Amino acid sequence: MNKTICIYHANCCDGMGAAWVVHQALNENDDVEFIAASYQDELPEVKDAHVIIVDFSFKQDQMRQLAKQAASVLVIDHHKTAQTELADVFADGWIDLVYNVNKSGAMLTWEHFFPGQEPPALIKHIQDRDLWKFELPGTREIQAALYSYPMELDVWDKLIEIDVQQLYQEGVAIDRAHLKKRQRFGGVLRV
Repeated sequence: MNKTICIYHANCCDGMGAAWVVHQALNENDDVEFIAASYQDELPEVKDAHVIIVDFSFKQDQMRQLAKQAASVLVIDHHKTAQTELADVFADGWIDLVYNVNKSGAMLTWEHFFPGQEPPALIKHIQDRDLWKFELPGTREIQAALYSYPMELDVWDKLIEIDVQQLYQEGVAIDRAHLKKRQRFGGVLRV
């Protein structure tokens, strides 16, 4: 049986949220390997694996190389660069692609693996921040709280279960400290 590898955007709540969704959908027996990746990273070893890449993608030549080695490649992404980089690779049938610039990687991943099911409130807040909408009350503070925790699946299993109001309360002081730093440094810091 071919193993499954999930490659997700490192150091990013949207990427971690998307990885958590894959974990919920496919990792019942802890047999999915999760790899946090950044754009400058080298390709991981994926020979004969089913590869799921969420909230992230490699450059076109790297994607072709990855697709040649893997049993299958599914990319779920919302970044504009992904559409540009992956259009030819997708058109040539090298990969399967789920793409929508109007949704976050975590939300697209949720909708792919749990179609028609209501996403957790935390996934909604992750999308609200990742798309820079801030339409849901408390998103900024909730994100500040999220970033204070390790980006680890077992931690996120617990965070998803916490009422977002609790995360909001945790994030109020953190966000206030971030605001103070932004003001001190001329508004250049982002949360």
